[in-house]
Amino acid sequence: MSLSDIELRPASTNDENEILLWRNDPITVSFTPKKNTVSRIEHREWFKKQLQSESDLLLIAVIGDKKFGMVRFDLVEPSINKYYEISINLDPSFRGKKFSSHLIDLGIEYLNDRKKIIFPIFAKISDENIPSLKSFKKSKFEKYQVNDNDPYIKENVYEGWGYYIYNHT
Repeated sequence: MSLSDIELRPASTNDENEILLWRNDPITVSFTPKKNTVSRIEHREWFKKQLQSESDLLLIAVIGDKKFGMVRFDLVEPSINKYYEISINLDPSFRGKKFSSHLIDLGIEYLNDRKKIIFPIFAKISDENIPSLKSFKKSKFEKYQVNDNDPYIKENVYEGWGYYIYNHT
């Protein structure tokens, strides 16, 4: 397996179970804001909305016929300043193999090729999630300082979390 073998495709109904398993993996749960698992019913509702969304993008990473991760872009519109929020997750058996930053890069390339509109892209990352911080920094994300008059981020930043913005220049 090499990084050049990775392909992204839009998620389908056949991906629902894997995404739920990856989401409820104990390591993933430990890096979520509320540190909770998601029920099958909650997941199914969320997943259905993701597949039907015209603005969001949920992609599955595959090598051959093996699914190993997902990258998601949610369009956020706090006012007229739109931005995407990126999220990634890997099958636990693929962690620590240097796939994450490549997955982020491929996801951004896919988003730009399909949407033809470049909004800022933000990642919300726990300060404790060192592997994600390293992966996003490797993929040109920089710490973003949220302030009271911020043109983008209108919600509270969780304690112990930071926003990172994609620097495409």
